[in-house]
Amino acid sequence: MATWTIGAVSVTRVEEQIGFASFPPEQYLAGFERTLLQKHLPWLVPHHYSPEHDRLVTSVHSWLIRTDRHTILLDCCGGNHKERPGLARFHQRDTPYLARLRAAGAAPEDIDIVLCTHLHADHVGWNTMLRDGRWVPTFRTPGTCSPAPRTNTAIRVATLRRTPTRSAAAPIATACCR
Repeated sequence: MATWTIGAVSVTRVEEQIGFASFPPEQYLAGFERTLLQKHLPWLVPHHYSPEHDRLVTSVHSWLIRTDRHTILLDCCGGNHKERPGLARFHQRDTPYLARLRAAGAAPEDIDIVLCTHLHADHVGWNTMLRDGRWVPTFRTPGTCSPAPRTNTAIRVATLRRTPTRSAAAPIATACCR
């Protein structure tokens, strides 16, 4: 596990999975040029590109950030047991992500803040976990469990329940907005 120290802050990369991207490079990168790819194949293959699959090799990971005052998780990967049939890479996964997070020095209960950069499936999955047949928050953080002022709560819950990543977002809103 790679860790960097910047002053009093440490940043650790916590891997969930490395694998082939779901789509060809053109679907990820606007203006993608195959001729440029061909020119760089000697160093791209096999760790960054698979010619056989015509896919980039990408990493799905979190950043564990520790300061003197807080333990922050930046993005929470794809999660386990999620129904995502249109995204094979994220459908019904069973990864040892939480064990890797613990190996990096933080259990879910140690996380003070969860920061998701956006609501794509590979950034919100571990916000919830399946426990006894129900989706429950993985991280019981003040940032997760302190809802916005009541005037915004109903709008936020309704929005989260409609997103494609609702298994990762709606249980948090529901648990926190009662």
